[in-house]
Amino acid sequence: MDDLRAEIAKLIHEKESDKRANIQTNLYESVYPKFIGILEHYLGENKCNSGYFLGEELTLADLSVFETWTLPLENHPDLFDDHPELLAHRKRIENDERLSHYIKTRPKRSV
Repeated sequence: MDDLRAEIAKLIHEKESDKRANIQTNLYESVYPKFIGILEHYLGENKCNSGYFLGEELTLADLSVFETWTLPLENHPDLFDDHPELLAHRKRIENDERLSHYIKTRPKRSV
């Protein structure tokens, strides 16, 4: 997830609007699809079929994926439309009884 976060950071820190537009296009057309494919692969590799990335329960890996995709999905809500497993993973975390209240009420942030 560090590689994806580094790509997103380029957008966050760029001040020039033309460069921001180019970065945004690259993210949407190249970077996001690449990482979506990688994540789908790893989600499918979990032999438990739990809908989590590792084992049968929520782990830090799941939280990392969830949080890393928060900003991209705010900017492009359609990113997971053709990826039901990733969308279900996200909904599973949003609805987790230990996390749902926090996720719904936490302050919005740009990073």
